[in-house]
Amino acid sequence: PAAALSSLLFRRVGRSKEGEDKSMKATKQQVNPSGESQPPSSPLQSALNSAASPSQAYETYIDNGLICLKHKIRNIEKKKLKLEDYKDRLKRGEALNQDQLEAVEK
Repeated sequence: PAAALSSLLFRRVGRSKEGEDKSMKATKQQVNPSGESQPPSSPLQSALNSAASPSQAYETYIDNGLICLKHKIRNIEKKKLKLEDYKDRLKRGEALNQDQLEAVEK
């Protein structure tokens, strides 16, 4: 369950112009004190390592996930308002640039 929640809350995927999925940011290899490279730890593992107790770690992890979701919702609402403005401007006969026209057509 924690792994599924991790991938749901912290996965960042974008789309290229061709429509194919791509990662937003490459992960950086971590190096331990002996100089050996290790795979990067998950956000949940990082929270577990830095928290005083597992329950505190899960609480921090969930809080971070909720913050991420709130930001995504806010950004979607902003895009919706902008799109509604474009539609209103188009109805009033104002000229829109090509990007704005494409957004209205979608």
